[in-house]
Amino acid sequence: MSLEKAMQVEKEYLALKDTKDFNFNYQMGLHGYKDLEQYHTEKFDWFLKHSDFIVQRTSPQSEIALCRTNTGIATASNIYSNESTDYIDRLGKAIKHGKQVLYIFEPTGTCVYVGQGGDYNEKFCVSNKIVAMQLFYGTGGTIVANENDLGLCFALSEKNQMPRLTKKIGNALRNLGVENEVNGNDIMIKGGKIVGGSDVITEWGTMYFFQISFKVDVELISKISYKPMEKTPAGINDISDIKREDLIKEILSWLP
Repeated sequence: MSLEKAMQVEKEYLALKDTKDFNFNYQMGLHGYKDLEQYHTEKFDWFLKHSDFIVQRTSPQSEIALCRTNTGIATASNIYSNESTDYIDRLGKAIKHGKQVLYIFEPTGTCVYVGQGGDYNEKFCVSNKIVAMQLFYGTGGTIVANENDLGLCFALSEKNQMPRLTKKIGNALRNLGVENEVNGNDIMIKGGKIVGGSDVITEWGTMYFFQISFKVDVELISKISYKPMEKTPAGINDISDIKREDLIKEILSWLP
């Protein structure tokens, strides 16, 4: 197989105004890619490995501390603001300057991500000094994370990569001995959800979000979130003793 030659074939094909005489599948097969999904998967791996990445490791607690309100709620647009530039614009500027971005969120305690459709026990969170972050995207519910968990945000110029990123996280977990099953944007173990993913399409690319659970306190979740759980939450440490840092190392190995 020759990935770079196959990529050149695709580039030539996309540049054509009239493609009827260009047998794309045949040309790709000449370079070993009769399976186009295999080609697109390997091309995405190549993209991750050869892109110029900005990697930022932080925690929801440190971000929220920048603009904590008297209710404990902070909006992402405030958290990531830099003068008049909001979070998405900042990421967009990085992408337009040839960068890709990976945010790694490592909570230092219990925290709550509140989606546009989220409904949670604010009084309980304030009383117990549990920080809450109002998410600016999608219509998701409430996510309760703790000091063992991991959040990821890939801001990429490449669109339509959610299935491949989800599969890569599943494979990374298998490399660490955690058998799992990919179910849409989620990753499951023994019927329990350990990873949830979502994406937001922008004019410059796509933001891919993943929340990865290592330990789950179902009782605490039921106290914080009013919405019934659609899928049973589970933690990676239910079946494995791997640490958050082990998975971070696997993910960082995808990059340059």
